[in-house]
Amino acid sequence: MSRKLSVGQSLVEFALIIPILLLLVMGALELGRLFYIKVTLHNAAREGAYYLSYNPADADDDYAGTKTAVQNEAIGAGINLVPDRDVVVNNCCTRGTYVEVEVKQDDIPLLVFGFLTGNVDLSSRVRMMVQ
Repeated sequence: MSRKLSVGQSLVEFALIIPILLLLVMGALELGRLFYIKVTLHNAAREGAYYLSYNPADADDDYAGTKTAVQNEAIGAGINLVPDRDVVVNNCCTRGTYVEVEVKQDDIPLLVFGFLTGNVDLSSRVRMMVQ
């Protein structure tokens, strides 16, 4: 008789713990996805700053080459950017000064906890010296 009680007790404990365990796992996956997007934005900003630091004449063309470099880096990782909205260039383009490229992604939907917090905004900013 006690064996049946322990099996039933185990099932009840499992039923009580599984929602909490699933929330922890889904939260870890969501955090990993946001971290991946943040790293991708940083890599894209670094690629744009690198391009612009060696091609300062790109400022005359409204930073078309820089925005293309940023967009290509982001697309390679599966992130779609709108260059005119998501890429901002500051302090350009005097030799020996720093150029700054900021890449942002606004309103990233949370897949698991979106009903609690809404969307998230991420950005990354990189500075490099103009050569």
